Amino acid sequence: MQAPDDPEVLNYPQTAAFCGFRLGTLYSLVSRKRIPHLRLGKRLVRFRRSELEKWLDEHRVEPTHP
Repeated sequence: MQAPDDPEVLNYPQTAAFCGFRLGTLYSLVSRKRIPHLRLGKRLVRFRRSELEKWLDEHRVEPTHP
């Protein structure tokens, strides 16, 4: 269960902070359709925390041992 200050649907600044991206990087990922997002209008974009967590896990690179 999520805390009230930990919403499931995030805006751009919340998503950038959650993922550790600069805002410009996030805008670029969205425009190139490289990150999961919801387009609710021409300029209204939101992100589901659960989808971001999955997306981040899918892009995890495990360290290699020599």
